Amino acid sequence: MPISQCRERLSSGRTAKPNALEHRLTSRLPLTVSLNLRETGFSLMSRLAARNGIEVSEFGRDMGLPFKSVIDSDPDALRHLADLSGCNSDELRAWSPHYVASRSYVFRGEPYHARGIRSTIVRGCPLCLRVDAEA
Repeated sequence: MPISQCRERLSSGRTAKPNALEHRLTSRLPLTVSLNLRETGFSLMSRLAARNGIEVSEFGRDMGLPFKSVIDSDPDALRHLADLSGCNSDELRAWSPHYVASRSYVFRGEPYHARGIRSTIVRGCPLCLRVDAEA
């Protein structure tokens, strides 16, 4: 059963345990996904949330797993995510960038800054953008 349905059951009073989702789940979820080759922690968490029919930020709150901690590859967060999905935590950690400081990360031994991933400049063909805007 997707987490969103569990929450609905809890809020409607159809269960004897109203706080069943408030504790930190540590066992494998019934609805899970397999870790893909070279997949990052934040990608796995996004797919796991989608599989359970819930937004990733809400999924993180429900599981006691802040998305930011997964993005930063906090070892406890990745271990918890691996437990929830049933994947190998070492493989998950190996392909997840690790936060160092001040928006700097290390990925497989190579340092980089977050700017290298997310550019603040939007580029595109003006004609194509106009056609999209008019649609």
